[in-house]
Amino acid sequence: VAGSVLNAQLTMEHHHQYMALMAKLHPELVYDYLSSHDNYRPEECLQLCQKYDIADASAYLLERMGNVTSALQLILQTMESRMMGLKRTIRGLGTDYFEKYYPRGLSKHDRHIRRENLNPELYGKQEKEIEGVKRILVVALDVCERNSGSFSSRTETEHGSQLWFNV
Repeated sequence: VAGSVLNAQLTMEHHHQYMALMAKLHPELVYDYLSSHDNYRPEECLQLCQKYDIADASAYLLERMGNVTSALQLILQTMESRMMGLKRTIRGLGTDYFEKYYPRGLSKHDRHIRRENLNPELYGKQEKEIEGVKRILVVALDVCERNSGSFSSRTETEHGSQLWFNV
């Protein structure tokens, strides 16, 4: 109850300040905040998200401002760069790395157990890259879903189908 009373007394400027801090300190939380609140100025938030290179939130704001094509284009570019980052991380491990932790002759069961012996820094980087790809893919699917609903005209239906095709 106290939270809702406090929230009702906050001004648009308070929310902007909060967004600025979140974008700077915890950019991974911005998309969830924006998609669950509407008490902010989209143009100002977009500038913040672009300043801190927060692709998922920038795409959400572009979509909210009516620029669905640019939103999806940003998402697809981000997904491509994250996939390239994941590829580089996996390639960076190299075959020597896998030979060390997965020697030939081990059964699949033994190989799975050896996962705990992986270099935590490299394994953590790979996991972070995978999470980044998953996150931006979910954002892409959300954009397509929100924009391919029940359309009245054939042109809008074709536009919704094109969004799905691009993804």
